[in-house]
Amino acid sequence: MTDALVCFLISAVSLIAAVRCFAANQAYRGAIDAALAAARGGPIDVPERVKPYYDAAYLNKFISMAENQETTFGKSALVLYIRPTLLWIDIWFAVCYAIFLASFWLGVLSVTAEHTVVALVAKFCLVMAIAYGIADVAEDLWLIRLFSKGTEIAKSEGALACLLTQIKLLTISLTLIGGLLFLALGKIFAKARGTRA
Repeated sequence: MTDALVCFLISAVSLIAAVRCFAANQAYRGAIDAALAAARGGPIDVPERVKPYYDAAYLNKFISMAENQETTFGKSALVLYIRPTLLWIDIWFAVCYAIFLASFWLGVLSVTAEHTVVALVAKFCLVMAIAYGIADVAEDLWLIRLFSKGTEIAKSEGALACLLTQIKLLTISLTLIGGLLFLALGKIFAKARGTRA
């Protein structure tokens, strides 16, 4: 088996795993969205969907609203968002999706190594795929830490959370196929559960 074929096989398997994680999270995200839409003083979005920027004040408001909104799972929106949404489903999605993207671009690189321009694009996208995986997992872990600590979030902590979200979004977009496919998944699953993406 050639190196490219192995890369594309790994890419396909990890994409299937990523889509399964994405699908598995929809019931939880739907319940969180419904609870937050009904929140007093709301609706409010989960931080990952706030564009282009959120801060510590937003995160503190999110916590105070989400911890008092019960979901259909019998847990508050905040507790359900922490686990299982962020920990572990989102983390597994990020890892599988980054492996999919990195393997895909590594496969492209191995078959186009002699084509300088295509090889440069593939190398860039490969680096962005790895950076995306790191940023997405770091964002999830940081949000979990902030939402679990039980004290007010400081300005610097909120700024770091927002920076990680922005890096995640930028790097996934710069993988080219990653950003487009992620948007498509969001639209498909949001339509299926009858909510906005």
